[in-house]
This record gives sequence, C-alpha cells and structure tokens, in this order.
Amino acid sequence: MVEWAGLENRYARKSIGGSNPPASAKESDMETTSEFIWIFGTSCAGKYTLIRSIRANGNFLSQRLNLKNNIVVCEESLNLVGDRCPTNETRNILLDVLTKIEKSNKPILIKGQAVDLYTNNLPQKLHMSFPNALHRILFLWVDPEKLRERWKHRGRENPANAENAQKEQFVFIKMLEGKFDVTYLNSTDINYISLK
Repeated sequence: MVEWAGLENRYARKSIGGSNPPASAKESDMETTSEFIWIFGTSCAGKYTLIRSIRANGNFLSQRLNLKNNIVVCEESLNLVGDRCPTNETRNILLDVLTKIEKSNKPILIKGQAVDLYTNNLPQKLHMSFPNALHRILFLWVDPEKLRERWKHRGRENPANAENAQKEQFVFIKMLEGKFDVTYLNSTDINYISLK
C-alpha cells in the first residue's frame, strides 16, 4: 500500500480549472458520450510501455483496466515529448487534435506529461470542452527504489528526485478526483495492479 497521507495538504488548493474550450469544439460536439483516458505518471513510470501493451494485448489489458474495445491512441501525445516538444505551449495543439479524434466516437488514450497538468491544464480544458464525456486518468505509481533505478538507467538528472516528482503528480491528480474517474496502478512490474 502506498502511504502518502497528508501530502495533499502540502500544497495549497489552487484553481485547477482550464480556460475556454478550443476553437474547434463546436456546441454540437459538446453533447457527446466519448471517453478520454489520460495516462499520467512521472518520467520512467511506464506510460508508453502501458500504451504499447494495450495495443499489443488489447483484450487482456482492456479488461483488466476496464477499457472499451477499439481504443484510439492519440499519436501526437506520444510524439510531442522531450526534444520533439520545444515549448510547453506546443502540447496545447492536443486540444484541437483530440477534438478531431473524438468524432470517431471511440475511447481515446492520451499519454500525459507533467506540463499538461501543471502548466497547460489540458485535461481540465478538455473536460470543459466535452462535459458529457467520460474523463478518466490512469496514474502509474512505481516503487520509489525501482523508480530511482529507472531514472538512473535513463540518465535522468538527480534520480533522488524521482520520488518527489511522483508524489507531486499524485497530489495534483488527487485534486482532480471529483471531475475525473481516477485509477491508481502499480507499474513497478507489468501486472498493473490497482492501488485503490
């Protein structure tokens, strides 16, 4: 069991809402039964690995994670990371991309980045654009020792900061629980056992 009691109080509650919906979100688009599924977790938590596993073993993982069939992966969310994402604002295009993909009427899987939560408020803005849709977050937690090993293996700066980065994201996502269906998963190994 993950013991992070009291961490929520470390941060003052601040506004976690977004701004106006993207220009491409028309009034008729907002009456939808779509499903948006964000995958969050710190660097090296295994977000891309989970997405790749869902693609390869769709039925098994989809059933485990209560996902519908025929999931569409937002490729831009996979590609606009690190060096391929020169500024934080670059990921803002995801709102327009997701609005277009939503027309497929299939669940959409999105690889989230910390900047989407803290700076751009993308999940919150998407929620405002599609208030009738199901908005989910899968948060990937990794055992702190294993997470430090992963950071070190990837050459990340200060592997000792890995646990703090994970805790900060956890606390922020806890604040979204009222609007989002949040599932916490242990991604220390590939079993993705629910923590809640």
